[in-house]
Amino acid sequence: MAGFAQGKPAGKFMHSLLQARFYNRKLPIAELSLLMVAIFWGTSYGLTKEALVYIPVLGFLTIRFLMTFSILLPILSRELRSGAARDWKYALPTGCILLSIFLCETYGVANTTASNAAFLISLCVLITPFIEWAVFKSYPGGKIFLQAMGCLLGVFLLSYNETEGVAFNQGDGFILLAALFRGFMVIVTRKLMIGRQLSSISLTAIQSGVVGSGALLLCLMINPEALFEFQTAM
Repeated sequence: MAGFAQGKPAGKFMHSLLQARFYNRKLPIAELSLLMVAIFWGTSYGLTKEALVYIPVLGFLTIRFLMTFSILLPILSRELRSGAARDWKYALPTGCILLSIFLCETYGVANTTASNAAFLISLCVLITPFIEWAVFKSYPGGKIFLQAMGCLLGVFLLSYNETEGVAFNQGDGFILLAALFRGFMVIVTRKLMIGRQLSSISLTAIQSGVVGSGALLLCLMINPEALFEFQTAM
């Protein structure tokens, strides 16, 4: 309570106290945050596969991303009015790539196991340096090649069985294609967004709007009843 005795506002006092505790304990906040992202990301494949029992892929993507867009829309609108998101148009191509990613990824999850999907999509981490090498002429280094060989061995073990040998189903192929698109997405986003006036939240909002609108358009063109099939399945 010494902070209050010295006239410090309560908010600043608590902020400095928490900051001091974090620094004194030297908690790896960034690393823990990435670990939480990995946990949620890995868990999402099992949940997605479960959801696809009740609703088709296009309907699922439409609902998922238009809901996200609706939640983030107030922030995007505020930043557009203030001029903080004046480079919004550069996010549109990345939204189109993200639509391709989630189409491949979600169709893949529907046709393979959640564990296969989680492992195969993680290959985008190794694919990205090679795409960066091709685009920016940035050599990834020898360690990346060794890690790539290890991942290829993992893919082999994942797809090998004694009766059929190496067998990739359609779902696995879709997931690998999504991993390739994800690597491409990282490079395109980096190239387009350097020096642009657009926050990460506004970028996410625009991408979500593009993915949701694109999925809705495809759904209306290919299978309009998909948006309502989940109601009868419940």
